[in-house]
Amino acid sequence: MAIMGRPKIYDVDDIVTAFNDYIDNTEDSLVQEFAYNYGISRETLYALAKDNINLSDTIRRAIEKQEIYLLKQGTKVKTLDSNIVRLRLIQPCHNFQDKQTISADITARPALPPALEGLTADEIRLLISSIQPPTLLN
Repeated sequence: MAIMGRPKIYDVDDIVTAFNDYIDNTEDSLVQEFAYNYGISRETLYALAKDNINLSDTIRRAIEKQEIYLLKQGTKVKTLDSNIVRLRLIQPCHNFQDKQTISADITARPALPPALEGLTADEIRLLISSIQPPTLLN
C-alpha cells in the first residue's frame, strides 16, 4: 500500500519569473527543458497554466520564440537538416517529445502496381509523360 502525501504547492509567480528569465537568456527555449531545470513536470506546468493567464502567456511566448529560432535555422540550411527543423516546429502542436529518433529505410524500393511490373524505368517515364491532365468542364 502506497502512502500518498499532500500535493506540492507551487508558487506560480516564481515559476513565471524564472520562466521569463529562462526565455530571455536561452536562444532555443523549450518548455520541456525549463520544466526539467525547474524541477516540475511538463504536465504539472500545463495544468498550472490552465488557471493562470500569466503562466499561459509565458508558455506561449516560449513556444513562439522556439518557432522563430527554428524558422531562422531552417532558412539557413538547404539539406535534410532543414526538414528536421520543420519536424521540430510541429512537435509542440502534437505533444511529441523534444528528442525523438526517427529512422527510415531509404534504400527500399516501393512495390509497383501489377500493371507496371516488368516495365523498365525508361518505359515507365515514357508512360507517365504521355498521360494528359484532366480538363475542367465549364
